[in-house]
Amino acid sequence: MADNLVSRRLIATTFNLFSKLPPALIIASLQVMKFFSHYWQLNDGNVPTAFDWPGFVEAVNEYQGSVLYPIPLRISKIVLEEANVSNMVNQIVNTFKNELNVEASAIDVTALTANIEASNDKKPVWEGHVLFAFRQPGTDKFFYSMMSTIQLGRNTNGFSAVIDVMDFLVLKGFKDPTS
Repeated sequence: MADNLVSRRLIATTFNLFSKLPPALIIASLQVMKFFSHYWQLNDGNVPTAFDWPGFVEAVNEYQGSVLYPIPLRISKIVLEEANVSNMVNQIVNTFKNELNVEASAIDVTALTANIEASNDKKPVWEGHVLFAFRQPGTDKFFYSMMSTIQLGRNTNGFSAVIDVMDFLVLKGFKDPTS
């Protein structure tokens, strides 16, 4: 029960979920979020501090089912450096738009700006805990999902960001394999 509560709290606080799915796919999308949430590294207060990409990739590669498929991307890691906050925000927003076909809202841009400004050279700030779910028009049998993190930091030249991304095809009926 406690693990379930932590898992629900973790999902609520670590994922910015963007979903346009029909009701028939909602349960599968919640199971995707639950599966992805197992790979957040937490501090003593159960606050996520990083995402365990190696562990996550291993779990995806070892997945034995037939309802979750990783989709190869042209790029899966993007490293950016910019001299000021405004340029860094524009770089990240443009990268998501141009490379990953994901648009950022004004609210997302404002939050990203605040997090970049809060970053420092001693401790990176994790801004992106993003799970996207997109429906294929005309079907309720599957959807596309994307897991992405953005690690922000500051260095002597200005600001830095490392964006990691994985894309998936998820079929109706997916269940978290770790449950």
